[in-house]
Amino acid sequence: MIRQKADDCIIKTIAKESRKFGVGLLLAAQTLDELSEEVVANVDTHFALPTRSAKDARKVEQKLGLCKGALNCGTGRWSGFYQSGHNVYKANFYHL
Repeated sequence: MIRQKADDCIIKTIAKESRKFGVGLLLAAQTLDELSEEVVANVDTHFALPTRSAKDARKVEQKLGLCKGALNCGTGRWSGFYQSGHNVYKANFYHL
């Protein structure tokens, strides 16, 4: 959980510097506002699931280059998208 400025600073440093040391970083957030733009800019792979927040959905759609409404209309509860590098894929996630 990132709750304090110090935590945010540490996460930014890890996001920017970890690749050169062969370290991966996995972050999950309910909204993009919980992560700084600097952290998001240093991420290579994104997973996007449907959201009830139109504002958050639009931010993610723009980031991934998806059409408006892609994360809310017809994707289904366990469907979404993932981006690796510059490629975006539709994905079905299964609950076990």
